[in-house]
Amino acid sequence: MEGAIAVYRDPGDSGSRRVFGLSYLAELLVRHGRPDEATEVLRELASTCTDDWSVDELCTHLAAQGRAGDGLAFLDALGFDEWEFFRMRLELMAGCGRLDEALELAAAHPEGGTGYAAETVAGLLAGAGRTQEAVDVLERPGSGWGSRALAGYLLDLGRVKDAVAVLQRPVLRPTWPAPVGPVDGPPF
Repeated sequence: MEGAIAVYRDPGDSGSRRVFGLSYLAELLVRHGRPDEATEVLRELASTCTDDWSVDELCTHLAAQGRAGDGLAFLDALGFDEWEFFRMRLELMAGCGRLDEALELAAAHPEGGTGYAAETVAGLLAGAGRTQEAVDVLERPGSGWGSRALAGYLLDLGRVKDAVAVLQRPVLRPTWPAPVGPVDGPPF
């Protein structure tokens, strides 16, 4: 175990090896019952590489450890407001028992009417056991991106034929850049 830790910690001169090595090291530490050490490794990673992937690694880990509030504090310290960081905020708020507040923030966000916002909101609702509401969000016109997620939620509700029909529809993805702002209002 200590040999693997040393290898992950000393990646040589490769920046990408360093980044992924720290992520793999955190996974190894969690698997071996050392989640606090994994947190420190991921804090180091997210503090030096403040891209959304690195920060998401830390926030996801903290939420899994029952420390979603610590993830929110980390995001607050960064001060980024791009959608990917905002999405993390919504998930952490839900993890703190603040789902309704997260839904209100999502509806008010400039990107709240996009398909990827609808998919995020649906995931939060389904995660809270509000699967029918998640389906309602993804069935609205303009929600566009969540057909696989919609099919999964329909299956959870026992609506197999509807799920199959969703999966058989052609997938229409928006062209980039994705439209910003509500199509017909927020997707929820």
